[in-house]
Parts: sequence; C-alpha cells; structure tokens
Amino acid sequence: MAYFTKETLAFLEGLRLNNDREWFLQNRAVYERAVKAPFEAFVAKVIDRVKEHEPELRMVPRDAIFRINRDVRFSKDKSPYKTHMGAIIGLGGKRGEDKTGFYVQVSSENLFVAGGAYQLSPQALARVRSAIARDPKGFERLIKAKRFTGKFPGGMQGEVAKRIPPELAEAARAHPIIANKQYWWEAEMEPEVALRDDLVDLVMGYYEAGMEVSAFLDRALFGRKG
Repeated sequence: MAYFTKETLAFLEGLRLNNDREWFLQNRAVYERAVKAPFEAFVAKVIDRVKEHEPELRMVPRDAIFRINRDVRFSKDKSPYKTHMGAIIGLGGKRGEDKTGFYVQVSSENLFVAGGAYQLSPQALARVRSAIARDPKGFERLIKAKRFTGKFPGGMQGEVAKRIPPELAEAARAHPIIANKQYWWEAEMEPEVALRDDLVDLVMGYYEAGMEVSAFLDRALFGRKG
C-alpha cells in the first residue's frame, strides 16, 4: 500500500519554501492528514518488519520519530521547522547513542535511508575499533560485499580521527577504517520513490543489506546481538 501522496511532498516543499510558524499553522491540517499520520503508520510497519529480524526490539513509532520542530537554541539558523520527516529504528530509538540504528527520512528533495552507529562515546568507539583490529579482513569483507555495496555504493562513512590510540596505530595503518570515529552508511533516492506501493519492501531491502555489518558492530558494542 502507498503511505504517501503528492500532497505529502507538496506540503514538505511548501514548508521548505515557507519555513515560518504562520505558514505552518495555516497548513497544519494538511500536515496532520498527509504527512504526520501516514509517516507514523509507515514507521509502525517498518518497526514490525524489523522486529522479524530483531525480536528483542521494543519500540513504538513515537520512540523512533523525530519532532518536526527544530531546536534553535544554539543554532544561527532560527527556522522553526525541519523540512523532512525522520525516524530511527533500533534499540535506542531516537536516543540511540552507542547503539546501531536504521534511519529513514522523507522530504520533498529525497527519500533517504542510513544505517550503522553514528553517535559513539569514546568507550563504545574503542570497543568497535578493537573488534575491527581483531578481524580486519572479516570486517572489510562485509563492507565490500556486493549485498552491501549494491545498496550503499558510497560504502562505509564516518569522520576520520586525526589521532588514534597508540595501540591501534599499526593496525590503522594497514586498515584505515579503524581510524573512523563513526561507522554508518547511506543511500538517497528521488522523492517520488516515497509514493510507491511497495515502499516498505523497498526500504527493508536497504535495512537487510546492512544487517551483517550492523551485527558486527552490535557484537563489538554488546558482546552479542542486542
């Protein structure tokens, strides 16, 4: 079934061009009907599908979906609203520091998906790096596998540290991925893809393409899956 319509994308494009409270309030009924409600239904279905692979997952859409209101307290950009709907599905939901997650975003500019571990504390990062250093070829085999690169041609992403612990320096010279501060991957599609009847199946294809890499990271973070 289709969750989103041209009205969804039209609202998000209108918000991008008119990012102010007056415009949003004038069009709030459209937001509630054509954007918020279908996005919640879509995320609920994706959560259900992810639970088939991660039965320990305990979350509902509100745990995953980010508010459309921006936090402008410390930002020079005082635009009050995000111009997309986003949700992260995983053990930590939208508060998923030191955990892997699967992110989905709908906007008038793209359909965007991403996975991996984006927010890692120093302790969690050390565990991931050590796990890669113990089995660098195994990790690189996962991130170079056709299943992964076919969906995420940009490969593994993440800011690279200028300095790393001395005990990992030699391993990082041989396998530079160890110097990453984050381990995540992404894919971007045309916004009209969000209108497809098979959207959930399509999105789950991206989730499943990153499953083995996520499992490696989870084992490093928790000693086991979950």
